[in-house]
Amino acid sequence: MEAGAALVGALIDAGVDTAFTVPGESFLAVLEALRLNRNRVRLVSVRQEGGGTLAANAYGAIRGAPAAVFVSRGPGATNASIGLHTAHQDSVPMVLFIGQVRSRMRGREAFQEIDPHSAFASMSKAVLEPKDAAEMAKMARMAVEISVSGRPGPVVVVMPRDFGEVDVAPAPEEGIVQRMDVTAEAAALEDLAQALNAAERPLILAGELARQPAARDALRGFVEASGAPMICGYRCQDVLNNTHAGYAGHLEINPVAYQDKLIQDSDFICVVGSRLDGITSREEGMIAVGRDWAHIHPDPAVLARFGASRRVLADIAPTLAVVTDALDRPSMSRLAWRDAAHDAFMAFSKVGSYPVHGEVDVSVVAAQAREMLP
Repeated sequence: MEAGAALVGALIDAGVDTAFTVPGESFLAVLEALRLNRNRVRLVSVRQEGGGTLAANAYGAIRGAPAAVFVSRGPGATNASIGLHTAHQDSVPMVLFIGQVRSRMRGREAFQEIDPHSAFASMSKAVLEPKDAAEMAKMARMAVEISVSGRPGPVVVVMPRDFGEVDVAPAPEEGIVQRMDVTAEAAALEDLAQALNAAERPLILAGELARQPAARDALRGFVEASGAPMICGYRCQDVLNNTHAGYAGHLEINPVAYQDKLIQDSDFICVVGSRLDGITSREEGMIAVGRDWAHIHPDPAVLARFGASRRVLADIAPTLAVVTDALDRPSMSRLAWRDAAHDAFMAFSKVGSYPVHGEVDVSVVAAQAREMLP
């Protein structure tokens, strides 16, 4: 069996059923194997590599499982980088395969050669490159496993051009990759529940990992049981229905006065599944030294960046389910705090509530669209 066919077989065995590509001469054996397995893997040919990785990002966000993307080296790989970077920042699983120059020519500035490790290491969970053709299938499965583990994200696999057509043994069948749950210690969950119960004005901040389908349901229950207002991280407006009584708005690029006051007046912040980028964290002013706050996230590297007073290394959905069951009934004063935050968001969202420079008020356009569209 050719190594390219073994790689495709390993992906199918791991559970990958969708792939996107701009075909390239550097991975012809893989393309032929995909053609022969078109009843098992749906291959979509896109017009530009960035469209392929963005499509795979959407697939991964909806399905919670990685799609594969196949591109060639140099301009093909760099075109694909925008979707790779998006998937990394949004914690979405994906496997990007890059056709490379022949192995003996690596590092000699061959046609369109770039170093994938230095180019993509900072926007992926790992960059894998086989030492020989026999490792190609093994690394394909490894990439799927890494992409879904812990904090999900994209993984890059390099495919030297001369490896694909080398005869190798078929990869062993190991079955669909199953993600291992990240669970917290009971003491950490009990401590978090006690901190929430003791707070008078708690605030919930939900980020990209709270967008996963199971996490959204758990988040809604958590917000309702806590009686606390919830603001969402940058680009995470869909974590909770925006008309929900607990929703208090989106932390966007421009600071909003009512949100700044909400953050300032809160006495405990619970960060749920956010990597706390600069926009969301208000350039980290939200989590200033001395503030009491908790951080729930399955990636220890993310938790280590900020030093929350309470760190919970765990997946979002099961953690919120346990903590929700341990919460006291919210006080009337806390519910009033929540309602005031939601009312401030609704007032801010009304057409004409914000000064506009120029002749077009986009809020009017949005309001008209909301009335006219389903």
